[in-house]
Amino acid sequence: MKTNIYIILLLIGIFTSCKKQSAVKLPGSYLEYLDEKQILSITAAGNEVWLLSSTVCNTCPVPGYVSSVPLNYQLTKITGNSYKVDEKTRVGKPVRDRNNHLYAKGIDYKGIYKINDVNDYSLIVETGDLTVNDFVFDNNNHIWIWGTTGIGYWDGSRLEVYNSSTAGLPTDIIHGITVDANNIVWAPLDYAGKGVLKIDNGNRSIVPITSIPGLSPDNYLTNPVADDAGNIWFSTYAFTSPKIVKYDGSSWKMLPSDYDGYIIGRDQKGIVWQTRNNSNSSQGPTSLYHFTNNEWQQVNTSENKGYIYTVDVTDNNIFIGTSRGLLVK
Repeated sequence: MKTNIYIILLLIGIFTSCKKQSAVKLPGSYLEYLDEKQILSITAAGNEVWLLSSTVCNTCPVPGYVSSVPLNYQLTKITGNSYKVDEKTRVGKPVRDRNNHLYAKGIDYKGIYKINDVNDYSLIVETGDLTVNDFVFDNNNHIWIWGTTGIGYWDGSRLEVYNSSTAGLPTDIIHGITVDANNIVWAPLDYAGKGVLKIDNGNRSIVPITSIPGLSPDNYLTNPVADDAGNIWFSTYAFTSPKIVKYDGSSWKMLPSDYDGYIIGRDQKGIVWQTRNNSNSSQGPTSLYHFTNNEWQQVNTSENKGYIYTVDVTDNNIFIGTSRGLLVK
């Protein structure tokens, strides 16, 4: 009997010890935790900030036919000086709706989830065969999805898919979606002259890529962002040096520059941001600019060590995500 009790106590001790050893203590500071991680997205909702980050997975099995590096993804919620982390998140980049609620795609590019809190996600849209690269909310708080299998539209109860089979689009590959102040949807299509899809109150039309000054059939647009002044901003690809294109509601213009410029998003205050590669190195570091008072103004990021991927703001700070950690200004 004594022997049995001893064995039970020993097993409990081993279990408790293993449990303690498996628990990972997080650093006291979110800046320390995020140091050298790739910050893939930043989404502010009020003064709460959510970040999607990644690290290389050194223990993940990689089949011989796979050339990409396997990654682990983390979702971090920052509130003041405190933070919480889901270190094995099953959702991706958080997206704000019109009521400042947060949603995200599945990390497997399937489904859309409502983010209730860290480690608490509710599936609201089943997307089936529709690949979800990202999505936005329109002025009616309906969801527009883009990816490599077409465009999805969710009106709150039903998912409608537009692609080459269902809507006669010239391609299924989409390079972003934005919705302007008039609730017009803009979606740049794939390269080889596919153009930009425009959806206005259900009516679809395509802006030919060759009708945009400076672009040829080999070029395509990506990363569309609508601002409050009625402008639509795009990045260009298939250029030796990527440029920025602006549509002001009546005409298209390519911004002249001697640098690689990329539109990276619009913050929760409505400001549009771009990065520039002013260095001679393909590894960066890149610099950061915001469009304010009708001009691009630079933010001091002299401490940046890598590429700037993403940015958002709160009332007091600018949060800047880079390939080598987080900067807070």
